[in-house]
Amino acid sequence: MDVIEQEQLSFAQALNHWYYRAKYSAMVDWICSTDLNTETARVGDFGCGAGLFLSLLIQGSVFQKKNLVGIDSAYGKEEVLSQSGVRVVPSLEKEGQFDLFLLMDVLEHIQDDRGALRSVLDHCRPGGYLFVTVPAMEWLWSGHDIYLGHKRRYSVKSLGELFKSEPGLEIIGLHYFYASILPIAIPVRLLRKGQKNRTWSDMRSASKIINRIILKVLSMESRFMKKNRFAGLTVMAFCRKK
Repeated sequence: MDVIEQEQLSFAQALNHWYYRAKYSAMVDWICSTDLNTETARVGDFGCGAGLFLSLLIQGSVFQKKNLVGIDSAYGKEEVLSQSGVRVVPSLEKEGQFDLFLLMDVLEHIQDDRGALRSVLDHCRPGGYLFVTVPAMEWLWSGHDIYLGHKRRYSVKSLGELFKSEPGLEIIGLHYFYASILPIAIPVRLLRKGQKNRTWSDMRSASKIINRIILKVLSMESRFMKKNRFAGLTVMAFCRKK
């Protein structure tokens, strides 16, 4: 969750929003397919923003809170996130090795995405994992991306090429997600394509009924998401450092 989006969607609302809940569930599905020891694994959320996914991991008792660390240059110094109690640092410079890195919609904000990936890999232990999400399909570029400071959108192919540029990285899974809501998202994004001076993103709060319906649809989609290399709003990747 981008920090600036808290102006239109509170942290509490985001915790239960269909967009973040579905992405969190997909992430946990991949994590549970590994040999990670969830009691001892050290997890770094690179570009953690407000720390939403760290809070969700604590809520779900997936990892030990003491082993979670947020990393984001938006923070000027080391501190503790008020919502989760997780330690957050401005850089990886003084941190050791991690067993799992989360990069949740962060690479699209960084001009040198390859350099950021290398920095993360330098702090990932051999055999450790990366879970990455990025906005998909360049032709969906709109005022939403401009407002959030995105540099690009990705495809399965372009994200795969980025990972393949690092010989020590093995791609376990690479696919699209949120394909089921494309019929709604495509016309909205295309209509807003020319909005260059927007002061808001497309993320909005949703009623309980809408939340429940979309989550149900995305739950069904998640059953075949790992085979979807055709289209979606997000590209997801799960990788392992050799």
